[in-house]
Amino acid sequence: MNFLLNLLVVGASVLGAGMAYPQARRVASRRCFDGVSPVWAGVSLASNSWWLAYAVFAEVFVLVPVSIASIVLYGSICFVMARDLGRPAALE
Repeated sequence: MNFLLNLLVVGASVLGAGMAYPQARRVASRRCFDGVSPVWAGVSLASNSWWLAYAVFAEVFVLVPVSIASIVLYGSICFVMARDLGRPAALE
């Protein structure tokens, strides 16, 4: 039973973090911002930061890897957008 639960957790973590990976890769490599919302990236960064805080304080450590991976991916999207588009574009 523990093996199955661990397998499900790993699968959910890969799928959860994997949702942002293609977008982050495209933004970082091509500087292509079509279809990328700065608000979406910021909200995703904030919500995953709260999930990380919850996981640490509630000692639900199974949530930590996907939260960290998502923070890194959404953070990189926010960073590249702010750097390349500037602050006024990021606030639209």
